[in-house]
Order: sequence, then C-alpha cells, then structure tokens
Amino acid sequence: MSNLICPSCNKEAFSIFEKLTLGPLTSKECVSCHAMLTVSFKSLLTTLPTIVMVLFSPNIHTSSIIAFGLVGFIITSFLHVKYVPLINAT
Repeated sequence: MSNLICPSCNKEAFSIFEKLTLGPLTSKECVSCHAMLTVSFKSLLTTLPTIVMVLFSPNIHTSSIIAFGLVGFIITSFLHVKYVPLINAT
C-alpha cells in the first residue's frame, strides 16, 4: 500500500508535495472523502539524517554545512514520503 493512500477511503489522499508539508501537528483533508489526515509523532524520526549530517559535517565551513544539510534534507524527504503512513486526525 502506498503511503499516500487515505486510511478511510483507500484512495489517493493528496500529492507528494502536500505530504511533505504534513507534520504531527498539522492535518490535511483527503481529496476523495474529505477526512482529516495527519502523521504520528514517530514521523519526526525521519529528520535524524538531516540533524546528523549537519552536526557531524567534516568541518565548520558554511559551504560544507549547507551541502550536508541539503543531502540530509533530500534523504529526510524521501523517508517521509516513502515510510511515514497517514493516519486519521481524530
């Protein structure tokens, strides 16, 4: 099952980019059944690659911190879309 599928109606809830803006304190409406959906607080674990990449960058130069932060952000975005399931916001 895709992690863009609504748990209420089993249809695609919204786009990948809309899911990327979804966090445990925000919710969005499914385009098919209008159920309010969110993600659990466990989804915050997907931010670990960004935190690790920035904190443990090899040196203090701004350019390396930005580069490692960008790579971490890409990994975090992939993990959030691929592995974080949608849940009902009730």
